[in-house]
Amino acid sequence: MLPLTLAGTSFRDRHAVAGLGAGVAGALSIGLMAVVNFLIHSDFKWVLLGMALVWAASIAMFVRQSAASPRAVVGPLARP
Repeated sequence: MLPLTLAGTSFRDRHAVAGLGAGVAGALSIGLMAVVNFLIHSDFKWVLLGMALVWAASIAMFVRQSAASPRAVVGPLARP
């Protein structure tokens, strides 16, 4: 439910806090899980790496679109 709510609200408005929150949450969840699976030589390390790369690409696209958009919002309470 959290990703759907973010996508429908703050992420769509390109709030900087939404991008930061998604970046930190992804790094601590899927990013850390991928690193640990490589350290323990898990059979699922490549699948998790693929998911981590999709996450990283989505954050990069969010940042790129926010920088190019004239509607980019600076703070969580700012409105365009």
